[in-house]
Amino acid sequence: MKSGEKYSVAVLQEDHSITVVDGEHSSIRKKNKFLNLPIIRGVVNFVETMILSYKTLSVSADAFMGEFEEEESKFEKWLKKHFGARVMDIVMTLAVILGLCLGLGLFILLPDFVLDLVEKLAHFSFGNFRALASGIIKIGIFVLYIYLVSKMSYIRRTFEFHGAEHKSIACFEAGEELTPENAKKYSRFHPRCGTSFIIVVLIISILATAFINWNT
Repeated sequence: MKSGEKYSVAVLQEDHSITVVDGEHSSIRKKNKFLNLPIIRGVVNFVETMILSYKTLSVSADAFMGEFEEEESKFEKWLKKHFGARVMDIVMTLAVILGLCLGLGLFILLPDFVLDLVEKLAHFSFGNFRALASGIIKIGIFVLYIYLVSKMSYIRRTFEFHGAEHKSIACFEAGEELTPENAKKYSRFHPRCGTSFIIVVLIISILATAFINWNT
């Protein structure tokens, strides 16, 4: 949870206790007016958000895994022997890289593959509507992905916490005391939710490129 330059990470432990880690994050845009220009500030904010997200994920992972004392596998011992304390950073970096590769595959390569396959098998050309068809497939993939991962118990629990965050933020923004009783009164939906933003961006990208013929 972030407000202004301050953020807090709360991790629910197996014994139902909550570990809270507080920190501060100051944007580089405050030091350079050029970075506050439209479009540029959006790019800067996106990069800073990714960096902060990576940092807070590392904090939460360390806080959560610190509660477990499981026997290390041979692979884990090998990682610690060769990389020491940097193991978690390496794992997180690999996870980000794999996530980006998966995203590129699902939202760029797969739609084009499906459209090429349909055109080949049906002897049909989408023509100027290819971008529109590609956009519809992307939205379908995104919605299907959210639906499927929500069936996983841990992810479903994460979504429930996310809804609780929305309630807490709405309660805070309304100026009420931040208590479970007050937060329950508010909606689990929030107008500035990142997931909603992704859907809006997908729809806008479809409308912006639907009738652009990229073929030369």
